[in-house]
Amino acid sequence: MIRVLIVEDEQYNVQHLIGLLNEIDATVEIVAVIDGVEDCIEWLEQGIEVDLIFMDIRLSDGVCFEIFDAVEVNIPIVFTTAYDQYALQVFKVNSLDYLLKPIKKSALQQSLEKFKKLNTLQVYDKQILNNLTDVIQGRKENYRMRFLLSNNDKYKVIQTQDIAYIYTEFRLSKAVMFDKSVNILPFTMEELESELDPNRFFRASRQFLVSYESIKTIQNNLNSKVSIILLDDVEVDLSRERTRAIKQWLDT
Repeated sequence: MIRVLIVEDEQYNVQHLIGLLNEIDATVEIVAVIDGVEDCIEWLEQGIEVDLIFMDIRLSDGVCFEIFDAVEVNIPIVFTTAYDQYALQVFKVNSLDYLLKPIKKSALQQSLEKFKKLNTLQVYDKQILNNLTDVIQGRKENYRMRFLLSNNDKYKVIQTQDIAYIYTEFRLSKAVMFDKSVNILPFTMEELESELDPNRFFRASRQFLVSYESIKTIQNNLNSKVSIILLDDVEVDLSRERTRAIKQWLDT
């Protein structure tokens, strides 16, 4: 019997994978299906035994590699992905199997055969996962240093080092500067997150991207929630996963 955990946020992909697994090996038991990063962390922390994980890369609330920052995983993983051949080559080099969507029966069968040949569970080195994250998320060494913004018939330049935090309101991304002025940036939060230095800026929530210099304190609330208080006393609530991540980020 192979006990399987599926981490996938698209119901069609879940049903397709389960159907193929049942066709290939009747001994496969689906222990659980999880669709998000935070739920997966909570599930893994329970210590429920599984033999193999099929894991999508982009989930309903983030990228799957965030899971490994929060909990140690000593279970073989087959990543399911729609990324290009360059990323897939990295998976091969680092001995992590993958399935290209839409999943084909022959490819899945090969993955199961590879799993059955394993004599021991493979412990994934954290540095390998970091390298994979770099490829999938397209991290760059040269991050944006300034923005050229149009202001009526003029232009002005703002430096990223002068930005305290960025928040979204009515689908607009607004940069709050350390001098308390506010500038509208013609980018989505996702675009800004990818272009700004992750050593300086942290995605605290869907609405907030904060610099470490703007954080005044981290506060535990009575309802077991955690929030960060920014320099201008703006309070940003954190999810459990973001709480773990920001503590690691601030401690590096």
